[in-house]
Amino acid sequence: YFSRGFIGASLNVKMTHVNVDLRSPIGREFFEHAVPIPAYGFAGRGYVTPNLAIDGSFTFFRIPDSLKQQLDGDGSYNDFDLHGTYNITRNAGAQFGWRKTTVFYKTDADTGNLGFKGFYFGGVVRY
Repeated sequence: YFSRGFIGASLNVKMTHVNVDLRSPIGREFFEHAVPIPAYGFAGRGYVTPNLAIDGSFTFFRIPDSLKQQLDGDGSYNDFDLHGTYNITRNAGAQFGWRKTTVFYKTDADTGNLGFKGFYFGGVVRY
């Protein structure tokens, strides 16, 4: 850590819940599944001014080669988040950022590739 920020490592469990409903003129398919995904990565924060912080994090997970044979599949998870927080008061702030998440899996019977990215905004309340 530094006087105006920090850089570090992270270890998480991301609960990923996928709910897909596909409809076409010839039929309908539905899939829903939830699974915890262990992830590790890096995070950092820098204070540009006393009230403005810029944060970034990157977390990821890959199925190790040694487990692919046992699981009869492959998979990966990536999550990148870059955002700024402006602290209006000591207990409240506004947040604006950009995030990209991708999830990939492959088994003998099925393959999936999910990705989303985009801007977001929100509020922060602390006590």
